[in-house]
Amino acid sequence: MLGAAAAMAFFANVHKGDMRIDSGIDSAESTVSIYTEEQSSANSLGESVLTSSLSISSMAQNNILSDSQNGAVNTDTSTQSNYDSYVDTPNNNNNNNNNNNNYYPPNDPQTDNTSSDSSSESSAADSSSQVEDDVFHYIWNSRELDDGGVELVKYNGSDYDITIPSTIGGKPLTTIGEDAFSDRIVDNITIPPTVTTIGAGAFKNTTISSIRIPAATTSIGGRAFPHGTHIELDEGNTSFAVYDDGSLYSADGKKLIYVCPEDDKYRYPDGVEEIGYKAFCETDLNNIVIPKGIKIIGEEAFYSVIYGRGETDYELPDSLTEIRARAFYRESDYEVNVVIPYNTKFVGECAFKRVCFAIYSADAQIDESIFSSDAERHAASSLKEYNELKEQYKNKN
Repeated sequence: MLGAAAAMAFFANVHKGDMRIDSGIDSAESTVSIYTEEQSSANSLGESVLTSSLSISSMAQNNILSDSQNGAVNTDTSTQSNYDSYVDTPNNNNNNNNNNNNYYPPNDPQTDNTSSDSSSESSAADSSSQVEDDVFHYIWNSRELDDGGVELVKYNGSDYDITIPSTIGGKPLTTIGEDAFSDRIVDNITIPPTVTTIGAGAFKNTTISSIRIPAATTSIGGRAFPHGTHIELDEGNTSFAVYDDGSLYSADGKKLIYVCPEDDKYRYPDGVEEIGYKAFCETDLNNIVIPKGIKIIGEEAFYSVIYGRGETDYELPDSLTEIRARAFYRESDYEVNVVIPYNTKFVGECAFKRVCFAIYSADAQIDESIFSSDAERHAASSLKEYNELKEQYKNKN
C-alpha cells in the first residue's frame, strides 16, 4: 500500500513537471497524471510510469483522501520548484459525507458559514424592518409640506386610545389634515406638541369626549371636534380661549370657532364679531339668535340647522356685513323669507336655499343661487327705501 506522503514524494521524483492528482467520483478508477514542461524528453518515461507504477487502488485513494483531510498531503509548493499541485477531492457520497463537509480546495475562496448565517439574519431583519416601516406609513398616511413639516392626511389604524407621533420620517408632524380621524371609533387622542394646525373636521364624528390643544397650535378648522367635546388648552397657548360653556374662541374673543352647547339656546359672550366656519354645523340647537355686533357669518356656519323663528324666517342684525357660502343652507323643500341687512354687501353661493321673499340693499353682491325661480325680490336703492320695505314686511306678517 502506498501512503499518501510516500505517493506524493514518488510522483515528485519521477520527473520535474506540473503534477495533478485527479480523484474522480468513481474511486475504483482513480489515476495520477503527470504533465511536464519538457514533454518531448519525458514521453517514454511518463508512459512507463503510467502503465507500470501509477495505478492506484481504491484503498490507496482512500488513504490519500484521508491523509489529505488530516493534513498529510502538503499542498504548499514553495519547495517544489516548477510544481503546481492541486488536489481535487469532490464529495463522495460513500466515503466523504462526514469528512468533506468543511473542505475547500487550496485555491477556492472559502465561504464562512457564520458570515452567511449572519448575512441571512441581517437580510431578514432588513426585510422585517421594511415591512414595519410600510405598515407604519400606511397607518399614519402623511405627506411632506413645503415648510419642512409633515401633514397627517389620514389615520388608517384601529386603536381606540391613540397617541399621535410627533415625527414621521424624521420630520416634525405639524398639521393634522382635514377629516384625518373623522368617522372612526376613537375614544382618546393625544396630540403632540409639534402640531400647529388642526384641519376642518379632523376629529368629527369620533367618540372622543375631551381633547387637549398644544401650546403651539395656532389654527383650528371648522367642526374639528364632535359637538360636546370638552376642550382644554395647554399652558402657553396664546391663540385661543375656552369659555365657561366649553366653546372655543379666538384669544381676543371676537371669533367663535367651536360650540359646546349645554342646552337648546346658545348664549354669546360680549364682543363677538364673527361666527366661524361650521361653528354650528349640524348641531341639535334650535332657535339660535344672532346677537347685535356680529359682522361675519362664515361658510356653513349654520349648515343644516333650524334657525330663528322656525323654518321660514331669518332675522339678522344690522351689523352684519358678510354672509358666506352655504351659511344657512338646509336640505329641505321649505321656501324661506329673509330680510338681509342693509349693511350686508356680500351673500355667497347657496347661503340660503329657496328664498321666495327678500329685502336687501341694491348695491349688495348677492349670488343668484339663493333665490327660487319665482322669488319676490326687493332691492332698496337707499336706506330710507330699505326701512320702508322692512316695515311693510313686518306689518304683513
